[in-house]
Amino acid sequence: MTEPEQVRSIYETYPRHVGCGAALKAIEKAAVRLVKAKLFPDDHAARRFLWKKAREYALSPAGQKPPQGSNDYRPHPATFFNQDRFFDDPQEWLKPNGVSGNGKASHDGRPFGSTKADRTAESLYSLLHAGSETNHGSTGGNRCVPGSRSVSDLFASDDTPVIEGRP
Repeated sequence: MTEPEQVRSIYETYPRHVGCGAALKAIEKAAVRLVKAKLFPDDHAARRFLWKKAREYALSPAGQKPPQGSNDYRPHPATFFNQDRFFDDPQEWLKPNGVSGNGKASHDGRPFGSTKADRTAESLYSLLHAGSETNHGSTGGNRCVPGSRSVSDLFASDDTPVIEGRP
């Protein structure tokens, strides 16, 4: 996978697909910041980390699409990567999207966990933290990048991006 394809796959993995151009730039800049801060030896390792954090957020309750009629509090991808929110405490991602401060869903007052979608989100998040190797990447193409492939086509079986010429 080329480096631009790897950046696009990070965008596709993130659960919200808005502001594609700004998001792609933010992902590239985030990878550069991580290398400059000497947190990773190269851009490849930094992008692999960003993809894994985007996936972790996407599978978390906070990364799920909110119930119909609820507000969507997921940050735009450019905001997530520009503000280094991938370093946020993952415990913050346990609060479901679209839930008010009183713990009730903002659309009809049902508590989180009472719908099939809530239980599915919890199951996916549990699988991620149990070390599952199943790829739960996004489905469908990326409207921002014509002719893009699905996330499952872009990743090796171990769920890490592959750049040509690198192990």
